Amino acid sequence: MSMAKRAFFIAYSLSIFGTGLVYPLTAIFLRESIQLSASQVGFYFAVLAIAGMVVNPLAGMWCDRQGPYRVAATAVLGQATGPVLLGFSSSPSAVTAAALFTGVGSGIFFAVQTPLVANLFGKEAIGEVYARQYVIMNVATAFAGFLSGWSVGQWGDSAYRIAFIGNGLSFLFYGIIVLGFVGFKLSYPLLAPEEGDTRRSNKSRPWRPYFDRKFIPLLIMQLIISAFGFAQMDGVLPVILREVGGMPVVVVSVFLTCNCFAVVAMQSKVTKISKRIGDVASMRLVFGIWCASFVIGFLSMALSLPIAARVALIVLFAIVFAIGECFLSPSFNPLIASTSPTESLGSYSAAASMMYGFGLAIGPAVMLPVFKHSALYWGGLMVAMIIGFALINTRSEPKQIADEPEVTQGSVQ
Repeated sequence: MSMAKRAFFIAYSLSIFGTGLVYPLTAIFLRESIQLSASQVGFYFAVLAIAGMVVNPLAGMWCDRQGPYRVAATAVLGQATGPVLLGFSSSPSAVTAAALFTGVGSGIFFAVQTPLVANLFGKEAIGEVYARQYVIMNVATAFAGFLSGWSVGQWGDSAYRIAFIGNGLSFLFYGIIVLGFVGFKLSYPLLAPEEGDTRRSNKSRPWRPYFDRKFIPLLIMQLIISAFGFAQMDGVLPVILREVGGMPVVVVSVFLTCNCFAVVAMQSKVTKISKRIGDVASMRLVFGIWCASFVIGFLSMALSLPIAARVALIVLFAIVFAIGECFLSPSFNPLIASTSPTESLGSYSAAASMMYGFGLAIGPAVMLPVFKHSALYWGGLMVAMIIGFALINTRSEPKQIADEPEVTQGSVQ
C-alpha cells in the first residue's frame, strides 16, 4: 500500500474517532448542558440535515469540475468549525450556527467520498475500501463512544465540551492529511485530459442523476437502506426495546455492541464472499438477510418467552442484521460507481449521499408513530426490504469496461 493510501486511512480513522466521541452525546449535551427544549434540539438536527441537503448537489458538481481532494479538504473546514463552536456554545443562536457549519461541511464531505476513493484506489477497489472503512468505523465509534461516555460520568459538562472540540480537531487533521499528503500528489484523472473543461461544464449537472432511469432504482434502494435499515437501528429500535420489550438500558447497549462487534468479526470474510458472487447478488442478500433479521426482531417482541430467551433473540437479531451490513459495505457503492457516467461521478455520488441523509431524517419520523403497533411496524420494514429486493432484481451484474481510464491499478493491499 502506498504512503498516500496509508495516509488516507489514517485520516479517515481520526475523523471517525472524533465522530464517535460525540455520536451518542449530542442530544443529551444540548438538553442537559445548554438546557434546550426538545423542540430546540429537534431544530438543531433539522438545520444540520437541511444545510447538508442544500449544498450536497453543488458539491457533486464542484467535484466533477475540480476533483475530490480540494472539495473534501474544504468540507472539513465546516466539520471542524461546527463541533468546536458547539463545544463553546451556551445559547440557542450559537447552537444553530454550529449546526449550519457542521451541516454544510458534512453535506460536502459525504458527497465526494466515492469519487475520492475511486481517484485514490481505482474504481475496481471501491468495494474493498468501503468494507475496510466500515470495520474502522465500527471499532472507532465503539471505543470512542465508551471513552466519551465514561469521561462524562467522571467530569460532566467539561467532558462534553472537550469531546466536541476533539471532534472538530479530528476533521481538521483529516483535511491537513488529505490535502497536504494525498491530494497534492495526485491529479484528478476520472476525466481524460483531452476531453477538457468544456465536457466537464456540459456534463456536470447536479439534477441529472434524479432523471437517469438506470440510476433511479439505486436512489430508491439507498432511501430504503437508510430509512428502513440504519435509521431504525440508531433511532427507533432502542426505543422499541425499552418501551415495547420492557428491556433495561443494558440490553439496549448489548444489542448495539453485539451489532458492532459482529461487523468487525465478519466483515473480512463476507467481503471475500461478496467479491466472489458479485455486487448484485450481494445486494439481494442484504435485503433478504435484513428481512430475516426483522422477523427475528418481531418474534423477540411478540412472543411470551423468559427474559433470557428474549435477550438471546435480540442478540441474534443484532448479529443477523450485521451480516447484511457486511454484504452492503463492499457492494452498494461499486454499483453506484459502475452506474454513474465517469465524468459525472461526483454528481451521482452526491445524489446517493443526499438520498441517504434524507432517509435518515424521515425513517424515525415515519416509523416512530407506529412502533407500538407490532404488525404495522415490523410488517412495514419487511415490505420495504421486499421492495429493495425487487429493485435489485431489475439489474444485471455491471460489465467491466476494459478501456476505462483509471487512477491507480491493483488492490487496496
